[in-house]
Amino acid sequence: MDKLFSQSAIAKELSIDRRTVANRLEHVTPFKTERNAKLYRLGDIVSAFSVETDDLNLTAERARLAKEQADKTEMENSQKRGHSADVRMITERWAAVGSHIKLRMLAIAAKAAPLIVGEPDMQVIKHTLEILILESLSELAGTPPGVN
Repeated sequence: MDKLFSQSAIAKELSIDRRTVANRLEHVTPFKTERNAKLYRLGDIVSAFSVETDDLNLTAERARLAKEQADKTEMENSQKRGHSADVRMITERWAAVGSHIKLRMLAIAAKAAPLIVGEPDMQVIKHTLEILILESLSELAGTPPGVN
């Protein structure tokens, strides 16, 4: 019959803390339990202690880092190919475009006021406003985004 070891005996033989032994054997099913003492076979003990958790953590961390680097490279290449764009930059550009349009449209009122003040003919007022609106739209069409 195989010799069985308790957690205390393993800790004493290996000169390590009993809590460390308990942590390593946490997922190992005891071969037998006597008087509240879990007893393990030597083969199960060796298996539990042969896997270095620090090595596993380091390997997992290296794999995570490699994946992050690959993802970063993939995103950079996608941007270079024109398949994706920086959302922050697009948002800033569209905000500038919107602000530019707003300023041009609000300027129509200032330009129109002296031209139509006191004008009784609605057709003249309408025609004057249409000309000013078309001028503003033409200016907007010829102005690069973000330039006031």
